[in-house]
Amino acid sequence: MTRWLQMPAVPAATPDLDERTIDALTGAAAHLSGAIVAAMAERLPWYGALSAEHRSWIGIIAHNSVTAFTGWLRHPGSPPQPGGEVFAGVPVSLIRAVSLEQTVAAVRVVVDVIEQCVEALVPAADAVAVRTAVLTYSRDIAFLTAAAYARTAEARGAWDARIEALVIDAVARDDIDATALGQAAALGWRDGQGCCVIVGRPAGADAADWTVHVAALARRGDLSVVAGMHAETAVIVLGGVADPARTARLLAPRLTGGPVVFGPRVRGLAASGMSARAAIAGLRAVAGWPGAPRPVSAESLLPERALLGDAMAQADLADLGRRISAHPVLAETLQAYLDNGGALEATGRVIIAHANTVRYRLRRITTLFGYAPEDPRDAVLLRTALTLSRLHRG
Repeated sequence: MTRWLQMPAVPAATPDLDERTIDALTGAAAHLSGAIVAAMAERLPWYGALSAEHRSWIGIIAHNSVTAFTGWLRHPGSPPQPGGEVFAGVPVSLIRAVSLEQTVAAVRVVVDVIEQCVEALVPAADAVAVRTAVLTYSRDIAFLTAAAYARTAEARGAWDARIEALVIDAVARDDIDATALGQAAALGWRDGQGCCVIVGRPAGADAADWTVHVAALARRGDLSVVAGMHAETAVIVLGGVADPARTARLLAPRLTGGPVVFGPRVRGLAASGMSARAAIAGLRAVAGWPGAPRPVSAESLLPERALLGDAMAQADLADLGRRISAHPVLAETLQAYLDNGGALEATGRVIIAHANTVRYRLRRITTLFGYAPEDPRDAVLLRTALTLSRLHRG
């Protein structure tokens, strides 16, 4: 246990000290300030890493603290009120450069130095009272410091929230420019390989703080994350994603208000608008597939998106249809198979081929294009692709 915790309760008012004791401390203010700075340089490893400007400001704060302390001692019975004079003019950059933990360590150095100098500066009869007064005043200085950090953190949090909202808006509108990239970098975004967007709708008890939980989960997986609301849609932009489906499954429980859709993996934040467009379009269209898994990929919802008029989905499906049509034998087999409800023998009769040949060609389609005609969902997608390719061709 530290000496701070071992001390008995200290009085909240100034001790009644001899005037000569106060004069001695006042006269030694410059000496005490210098000793405090020297002790910080010796005992605090981070102090030497600060810029010359920040070290200078810490010296000013030390001097202001000693001066304010001796001024308080001249008012017997008054409560300690370390006012703005201690931190007067201190730049916000100093609070950002020195953590609260480091500041507490610096306050401890101040207390130690003054305690060590007390016996040489004041009569023995007043030494205990001065030490107690130092602890009383330093306690209030610590409270004042903590309040300053809290205000800065609150202001920074509000500022970060505004910046995050701007980045989310840019991603959702697919309008990511240099400004949006810079804003994301200021939020700590690391633009590594693999970026995807996940969308959903938070509800219930998680609606107010879902971003906090999502950010914690993402960073636990060493992912960059920017998250926020766009209209009524929760938008999560993730960087460093290797497997979008796995990541979406991890985060989906935090979006409790319905379906969760994830967009395709793209190269980086600059291309994330495409992933967002696909995911948001998928969220609108997912109602067309009652049995959709949760989460579901935007690609799996291409047919529903196309029916809703999503131009990107229509273009993707038409392109798939054209690629299939570039293999006339496979295209003919696929169309016959779909038209005959997946019956191998009936398909073989239409195209004049053995059922085993039909099976072989269906496997080739799966290998070449990634969709299995035997799967009901893939069959819907493949039929839509063939249809759109003909319509676009016409």
